[in-house]
Amino acid sequence: MRAESAYALYHECRVCPHRCGIDRTRNETGFCRQTDQLFVSSFVQHFGEEIPLTGTRGVGNLFITSCNMRCDYCQNFQISQERHGTGHSFESVAEEMIKLQLQGVHYIGWVSPSHVVPGLLKSLSLARKKGLRIPIIYNSNGYDSPQTLKLLDGIIDVYLPDLKYAEDATARQYSHVKNYVESSREAVLEMYRQDRKSTRLNSSHTDISRMPS
Repeated sequence: MRAESAYALYHECRVCPHRCGIDRTRNETGFCRQTDQLFVSSFVQHFGEEIPLTGTRGVGNLFITSCNMRCDYCQNFQISQERHGTGHSFESVAEEMIKLQLQGVHYIGWVSPSHVVPGLLKSLSLARKKGLRIPIIYNSNGYDSPQTLKLLDGIIDVYLPDLKYAEDATARQYSHVKNYVESSREAVLEMYRQDRKSTRLNSSHTDISRMPS
């Protein structure tokens, strides 16, 4: 399964551009300070996203704990840097997504997911089996690995990359990451490729499975 292929990235972690190389399945941690367990700050019916997405019933956001950037100006620093959140099993995260769907939200939104894609895919696989049918939003800082994004091809419905920098020196100074410009541009190109592919397939009336397989 695709979720299992993604999870294998944790063994010598290369989920994001940091490519820390540690084994998160053995409680080792790298830049994001996370193991393979999913930590989530909150599961909420959120009305603060872009209006076309929020609609009348909001987005069911999963605010992921920690981050693969350390922005000095982060408005959610309690979540991203102080790492406020609770550890969840993949099963419980799946159940929370189902609960949000039952509240009537238009989308499920993964907020700051770049460092935990394998775990989210495992949870999504379980949620689909439980009846999750609404689309998925991937809301990231743009510091994503194209190789990891390719595992989401056909699964993510809306990408929301928050591109921050056009100069690596500025990214290093204020967000403490390297090679932001090249990494983020490659990531956005992969997001765009997937969007174009989805548009072509939909225009041909081809059914796209949203199951991680």
